[in-house]
Amino acid sequence: MTPTDNDLTIIRPRLAPNLVVRDPSGKTRIVPLLTGEMTIGRGPDNALVLDQADHSASRHHAAITVDGPVVVVTDRGSTNGVLVNGERVERAAITSGDEVQMGKTVLWIEAAAAPSASASPPGQCVPPPGVAKKPRSSRVVLYLAALAVLLLFLGLALFSGDDEPQPQPASEATAPAAAPAGEVPPSDAGAPQAVPDATSSATAPAGEPGKAAPVVPDSAVKAGGAAAPESAAPPAPPPADTSAVSAEAAEKSLDHARQGMFFYNSGKIGLAVAEWEKAVTLDPKNGQAAKWLARAEGELDQLVDKHYREGLAAEKYSRRDEALNHFRFVAEHCRDRADERCLDAARHLGQLEGKKP
Repeated sequence: MTPTDNDLTIIRPRLAPNLVVRDPSGKTRIVPLLTGEMTIGRGPDNALVLDQADHSASRHHAAITVDGPVVVVTDRGSTNGVLVNGERVERAAITSGDEVQMGKTVLWIEAAAAPSASASPPGQCVPPPGVAKKPRSSRVVLYLAALAVLLLFLGLALFSGDDEPQPQPASEATAPAAAPAGEVPPSDAGAPQAVPDATSSATAPAGEPGKAAPVVPDSAVKAGGAAAPESAAPPAPPPADTSAVSAEAAEKSLDHARQGMFFYNSGKIGLAVAEWEKAVTLDPKNGQAAKWLARAEGELDQLVDKHYREGLAAEKYSRRDEALNHFRFVAEHCRDRADERCLDAARHLGQLEGKKP
């Protein structure tokens, strides 16, 4: 059927989620959530600048990262921290039902608004400018005409059904044609044809044409002095696929990947890295676990650097307990033991533990 001017398809874009920001004054604004990282704080160099009157928010407070359907909020070392549903977190995955608080500013995720009422409703086609819209009556007439033609063909098929030839009996229809005298009737097309053996036909006894010679065992041939034919060596089996992963290993890899995501959302990034490493070791094809492992290792390195610098600052101002906590974090989560930060943190930790409080 040829499409008419009214048969037009409207392709609507996929609605992306938005971030709703409520300032301390109660004023709200909507910011689209795009793929990548969005920095948040009172500083003018942030992608999302908070209200300058909100002094409880830091200049570089937090960051929101969008990776497909996953949205993660990360504290960037703020003074008052990031609260998700009232609980302070270092980083956490958030959804449309979560409330994130930074200082006195509240943020939450909300789906993009549906098209306005003035837009064409789903299923209704709007002709382009300059194309006149055909009246509905012409389309109704076309439908009725097509229905009448269909009924006519059905009636002809019903009335002409009695003139069809009757099937022949099975005895006549399937009887094979007689073969001419002197010819051998051909065998069935699907049946395998017997291939005569050259050695058996050559050694068949005289007077018995067509009869195959008896099979002589290899031991008898060798005993009589005749050379036994060498049999062809069997083909070598194909090499085993060492890259294949068993179903059990793939299932365990998925379990470790899920456990890693649980630790990551709980702020235990070191445990999350360990779980994702196990997942990748069991199944190198687990791309999701490998992706999150690389990301978590980068974030863990940033945390180690942050705690190392804060430990030095706390030691400088004689805040012993605070410096101990920072240097212990560096010692426990350092990935490379040859890293200068790790070695220096271990040295400061030994000095502080040897001092009396």
